[in-house]
Amino acid sequence: MSLTRFGIFIDHNLIKKFDQLIFRKGYTNRSKAIRELIRDNLVQAEWKAGSEEILGTGGIVYNHHTRELSDGLTQLQHRYYISIISTTYVHLDEPNFLEVLIHPLLSLQGVNVGPDKVYNFRQNNPI
Repeated sequence: MSLTRFGIFIDHNLIKKFDQLIFRKGYTNRSKAIRELIRDNLVQAEWKAGSEEILGTGGIVYNHHTRELSDGLTQLQHRYYISIISTTYVHLDEPNFLEVLIHPLLSLQGVNVGPDKVYNFRQNNPI
């Protein structure tokens, strides 16, 4: 990968907040964080334009004691079995599950799931 150096001017308070964010996320330098931000925004734009094959993950937190919710989610996954590549769930505490779906669609009818993370799996570089 060839890299290009460029300079930008940023408000002092904004860069302080950015440095705090990248520290919390575990980045070792600003360049890596900025590259990921750029890649994420490009993939989001591709997804919105519908110009690339995009793979996404969606997370749903729910109380499994809620009447008929588990059955509804299972029916939804059966309905879209071709689109949903994989699912997994984790017990967060006694009543609550986190279910993660890997799919090429970022929203399915009946479930309001935002794009937690999207990936352009046709590109050679990591997103």
